[in-house]
Amino acid sequence: MSAGFLTVHPSSRELEDEALRFIVEARKNPKIPRIDPPEAACVALARRVGAVVLTENRGVVRAYEVARESLAPAIVWNSLRLLAHFYAAGVVVSRGFEELVSGYEQEVKHAFSRREVARVAREFGILRA
Repeated sequence: MSAGFLTVHPSSRELEDEALRFIVEARKNPKIPRIDPPEAACVALARRVGAVVLTENRGVVRAYEVARESLAPAIVWNSLRLLAHFYAAGVVVSRGFEELVSGYEQEVKHAFSRREVARVAREFGILRA
């Protein structure tokens, strides 16, 4: 925490209200899966401070895909996008992005669709291996 990598933000009524508004707005779109209150609070805080939200909650990820500009300056990533960011930045080394993803999938017992892997690779400018 002292190095500035982690900050604890207390909850507030305003933050909770903003999170609730986010949930209610998302429920209006049938293409957005359910968003849980803790994830909504993270998004509300990220909007205030310009942070990245790392979540596997499909509702939050989909809401970001649908209305990115309304959540700015927050950025929402799932673990696949975090892997892509690290790979593109040279933080992790692998023979290819797909190989990196495959190793991650085996480790955590979670599979991403090949279509999503290809879409994220394009999004981050990663050439297919």
